[in-house]
Amino acid sequence: MTNPAGLRSKGLEEFDFTEYRLLINLSDHSLQGRIPLDSAVRVLPRPAPDPYGCGLEAYRRSRDAIDQAIIRELCRREEEPGP
Repeated sequence: MTNPAGLRSKGLEEFDFTEYRLLINLSDHSLQGRIPLDSAVRVLPRPAPDPYGCGLEAYRRSRDAIDQAIIRELCRREEEPGP
């Protein structure tokens, strides 16, 4: 059954990297060689625990780790001088 909300795992080949400026890599695997060289997207490695197959608490810990990584990056970007 297809999820009508489009919430499914997607491969990198499904993305047009010209539409993005920042990609947060949540896995502990390098994306080197998997992102087109002509892409201007900046890749930030921020591994988060994979909760697959674990209980609800593991999913909550992963969610919190992702939230913290995103918030830290947004706060850091706000502190940088703008154009």
